[in-house]
Amino acid sequence: MLSLSLLGYSAGSAAAAPPSTEQAASPAAAPAVTPANDPFYTPSVPIGGLRPGAVISSRVVTLGTNGTSLPATGTQLLYRTNDAFGAPSSTVTTIISPPGSRPVRRGA
Repeated sequence: MLSLSLLGYSAGSAAAAPPSTEQAASPAAAPAVTPANDPFYTPSVPIGGLRPGAVISSRVVTLGTNGTSLPATGTQLLYRTNDAFGAPSSTVTTIISPPGSRPVRRGA
């Protein structure tokens, strides 16, 4: 699993193809990799023919800093979007899910 400090990063690309399946993240013990050096941030398929919002790739990450981890699951999604000029681009978001079953009910 990848140790993650929550950062925003956008990677550009163009062309068309179906999205790939989940990509395995780097082990947590590995040194931190910057987005510029992490292949996850570069689409493995052409994205021009994909609709904005289409998921290109996903991976599970460990959330935390300085060797600590949070009791939550982090899932990163690389998805297709448009840049400021309307050209196909990609960006990443991280979904943080707390532990336990769903739905969580207040006062239950």
